[in-house]
Amino acid sequence: MKKIAKFSAFMVAAMFAATSFTSCGDENDNVTPDPNGDLAEKVNFDGLKAIANSNGTIDIVGEITADKKLKSFVLINVETNEETSLGDKNTTTKEKEVDENGKKVKKFTMTVTGANVPVGIYKFKIKEGVKKPMESDVMGERYSFELGYGAKSTLGSYVSVVNSKAYTQTEVEGSADVAKNVEFVLGDKGLKPATQAKNAGKVAYAKSAIFANTIITSTGCIATYELKENADGKNGTMSGIIMKSSSILTIEPAAGVTLTK
Repeated sequence: MKKIAKFSAFMVAAMFAATSFTSCGDENDNVTPDPNGDLAEKVNFDGLKAIANSNGTIDIVGEITADKKLKSFVLINVETNEETSLGDKNTTTKEKEVDENGKKVKKFTMTVTGANVPVGIYKFKIKEGVKKPMESDVMGERYSFELGYGAKSTLGSYVSVVNSKAYTQTEVEGSADVAKNVEFVLGDKGLKPATQAKNAGKVAYAKSAIFANTIITSTGCIATYELKENADGKNGTMSGIIMKSSSILTIEPAAGVTLTK
């Protein structure tokens, strides 16, 4: 009888324990976790570079930092909506740093794994790991301007790609501010470095390089270009896409690109 009594007491205790465990689980299930508790609020893009290649492409390199770990990081072509993955999901933690309120906070770094894309109009976007999707400002723009094509031209043939403008030789030689932004001059054989133009020694030209349909300058830009001469043989247009250095992305020539002064 004692054994039966002990066994009964044991079963009652076991049932009570099981009931208590289930109740605790039910209570925890009713607690709603904060969905934004581990998501980033601050992201910094200014550690990124675009390495300008002579074939009209760029390589995105560098890193971005955030106050939380990030999961995905893409480059979006604004005109086509095509996405290129740039980030490494394994973000690393750097040492704590002091924020604007004097509080020590962690800084997470995502290293860009690299992507080769054509010169275009882009923006960066972080879709996961942030409280709300984050996008950078747009990088790159289309340009088009008129310029002179020959001796009977009514427009200048000294080209500033950065300013999307053409200047006459008189304008270039008369202003140091104009001269420093001029990269090329359009002659009878197409674009050539401005240093090869007549009286080039009188002005200070920006360093630059020109390839087949690609321009790279020391002022921090890479551009595609197309030249179209008017039927009268006097003037024409120059157009393409240009990407300039900004607070978001720094443009640097590739190691094999030599800029002519």
